Amino acid sequence: MQITKGFQSASTQRVYFVVPPDSTVDSLEVVWPSQKKETILAPVTKEILTITYSEAQTKTPSINTEKLSSEGPALVEEDFNGDGQNDIFIGGSRYQPAELWIVKKKGAYERVDVFAFRSDRNF
Repeated sequence: MQITKGFQSASTQRVYFVVPPDSTVDSLEVVWPSQKKETILAPVTKEILTITYSEAQTKTPSINTEKLSSEGPALVEEDFNGDGQNDIFIGGSRYQPAELWIVKKKGAYERVDVFAFRSDRNF
C-alpha cells in the first residue's frame, strides 16, 4: 500500500479485503518494505484491524534465490573452428576465465588463449 500519490495528494490508509460469506481466514501476513513482517492468526472478519510496524518481526527468507551467474561452469561440445571435429568450451565461474579447447588431432586438444575470456573472468 502506498498512500502518497504526488504533491498534495494522498489516499486512505485503509486496505479492504473481501471475504466470501461463510468463509474463514486462517491468517493474514503483512510484509513491510523493510522486509519485516507481522502475522495475525485467525483474524476476525467484518471488523477493522490495526496493524503497526512496531509489532513486526524481522523476516527470515524462506526461499534461497540463486542467480544464474553463481552457478557452476557450462560445458559445450561443438565444432567451433569448422574443421569437422568437435571442440570443447568450458565456461568459467566467477574469477575463473572460460576456456576453449580445439582438437588438433584425434583425441588431442590444445587450449586456445582468448583475451576476451581472461578479461571477463571477474563476471
